[in-house]
Amino acid sequence: MTEKELIEKVKAPAEGMTVEHVIFVRDYGQTYIARANGKTATCTAGREQAAGALARKLMGKRKHCIARPFKGNDRVWSVLTVDGR
Repeated sequence: MTEKELIEKVKAPAEGMTVEHVIFVRDYGQTYIARANGKTATCTAGREQAAGALARKLMGKRKHCIARPFKGNDRVWSVLTVDGR
């Protein structure tokens, strides 16, 4: 499934929020590698931290949060923004 297909499938958890990016995280050795839109971030602390690092890189100073769109799957994360911000 491509990122575009996943973004269409991933629903925002609350009304008034928009899915901006879908981040894929995999582990290699003891490093977690997050990828989205041709950018990469790595972290040794965990999948959520790697996804957060990449979200900060993708979003810059815009307010955002990360969430797991699929229960029990910590390899796919979504970057959410509040509409109008």
